[in-house]
Amino acid sequence: MTTHWRITHDPLGLCSTEAASDSQDAEAREHGEDILQLEVCRANGSLRIVDLGWYCDRYVVLEVEKQAWDAPSFRSEFPNLAEAMTQVRRLLQ
Repeated sequence: MTTHWRITHDPLGLCSTEAASDSQDAEAREHGEDILQLEVCRANGSLRIVDLGWYCDRYVVLEVEKQAWDAPSFRSEFPNLAEAMTQVRRLLQ
């Protein structure tokens, strides 16, 4: 069964590129916390969210289940946008 993710926030167009460029990295750092968010509603009705943001000196990728932002099911930090986007794509599989 194919999972259909919905893009809920992508002001930089990251979902439409194969690899993050240096210019996108610089733009994302300026943009801040709200860089990318995708969601999928599972068969059992629960909501799964993958979120990417820039926080002072690092990118943070979160996977949140059932709106539990205080207790994400996955959290990892990355020094650059390319590595963060690689992790985002892994979580979407």
